[in-house]
Amino acid sequence: MEALLCTTHDLGTAGRDNYYGWGLLQADTAVNYIPGTNACLPTVPHDDFDTPRMITPQPYTDIVDTASATSWEDDPAACAGDKFRTVWYRFTPTADGTLHLDTLGSTYDTVLAVYTGARGSLVSLGCNDNTSGTASALDITLAAGQSYSVGVSSREYEGGGGTLTLHASFETFPPPGCYPVSETVPIIVCTTK
Repeated sequence: MEALLCTTHDLGTAGRDNYYGWGLLQADTAVNYIPGTNACLPTVPHDDFDTPRMITPQPYTDIVDTASATSWEDDPAACAGDKFRTVWYRFTPTADGTLHLDTLGSTYDTVLAVYTGARGSLVSLGCNDNTSGTASALDITLAAGQSYSVGVSSREYEGGGGTLTLHASFETFPPPGCYPVSETVPIIVCTTK
């Protein structure tokens, strides 16, 4: 994909047009292209699973232009079946609790997913597409010390990407034997035997 993107020339108006189509492909240049040697592609720092942004401190907000984000072959297809323009985040809680994620305020149709595991063998723990309009949201229970990967993808390739606004917050569970007094009063009472 990179070889095609970096060696094709758009001869008409930007994008697809009725006369030139997508542009002129230089087959010899594309075949001899060495990936990673040409800085023709704009980049998003956390476009690759191995270079995620860390979700810290809490609450967390990240605003990033994802129009130049890509998808790698081993990116999992999220619950919407798509994996376009994926950016990655990572979170490792210090206590058990619930992670709330949402993409409210994003300018494109997002798909939000949480995974455990290593690159190429990720296990989905939860996924959401379109909780509120084209924004996604997810609440997921996490265990202390476990590393979790969060992937945010575009629902569509054409016209996909744009400004992503990711919000994250984490609420720890009360320790065993403790419980909240009420939902409106932030007081926890603990009992002993």
